[in-house]
Parts: sequence; structure tokens; C-alpha cells
Amino acid sequence: MRIGEREARDLESLGEPGQVAALLPARTLNHVTLYASSVARSKAFYQRLTGLPIQAEDKDFCEFRLESGFLGIYAPDAGRQPGFNHFCFGIEAYHPQATLSTLKALLPRD
Repeated sequence: MRIGEREARDLESLGEPGQVAALLPARTLNHVTLYASSVARSKAFYQRLTGLPIQAEDKDFCEFRLESGFLGIYAPDAGRQPGFNHFCFGIEAYHPQATLSTLKALLPRD
């Protein structure tokens, strides 16, 4: 999604000069998802690297517990490449419909 100049100015006017007011105030990193060609090998690597405890696991996934979230390592579905997939923030006072409406209002209109 690309925010236009007018929308960016509108957002800047909500906060202090030079700052953009947060529409979705993120307070934590909820989780990170990685796809691995070998879950067992990646599990061993991240255990040795970080020392994180395991939250849940099976033959095709492993989730490491973090203080307020987790690191998930999964076998990719057919056709997917191993590697980084996504991360999610923990959003303060998250309301899905209000968030969707806010994001739609920011989309440039053709």
C-alpha cells in the first residue's frame, strides 16, 4: 500500500512536527514466521544460537517461546520457497473492522 502526499500530510498533522501519529500503535513483536527446508536442522540452529525454550513442536514445525510472542519455523507447503515469510506486531486496542476501514481510507483513489 502506498500512502499519497496528502494522506502523509494528514497523518503528520496528528502528531508532533516531523512525526507521524500511529494509526496502529504497535507495542510488541507478536511473532516471526520462517519456512525451513529442514525444520530439525533449523530447530537445532536456533536452539544453539538463542537458547529459547520450545513452546510447541511436531515433525513439520517448531515454535520457540519469546517473552511476548514466538518464533515459528515451519516446513513450507508445496510450491513455497524456504525463507522469511512474515512478522506480526502486537497492536494496542486492536479492532479488525476499524483497522480495515482506516486502511481503506488511506488508499489512493484513482
